[in-house]
Amino acid sequence: MVLTKKSGEVFIIDFTVTFEDRLKSLASARQGKIDMYLPIVEHLRREGNTAHVDAIVVSSFGSWDPENDDALAQMGVSKKYARLMKLICSDTIRWGRDIYIQHLTGKK
Repeated sequence: MVLTKKSGEVFIIDFTVTFEDRLKSLASARQGKIDMYLPIVEHLRREGNTAHVDAIVVSSFGSWDPENDDALAQMGVSKKYARLMKLICSDTIRWGRDIYIQHLTGKK
């Protein structure tokens, strides 16, 4: 996702789901996304823009990376809406279960 605020500040945010739910795995996934988009952010900065890159990371087992809260706050997402975003974890568990059942049964 690319978000440009009225001030011209640019945020590049990538959403990712990791298989493991340990904090180290969540941090590794976040850093991988940051590293992937860093050249774009550096280009935007050379062009005179204020640019940031981050990630929203959850695990397939439903873990919410605490660093997500900082990323959402930096983008200007309200605390109330940020709490609602944690429902992504429930959706991730449900979708993972659905995929597993489809794999076992061959039915959608």
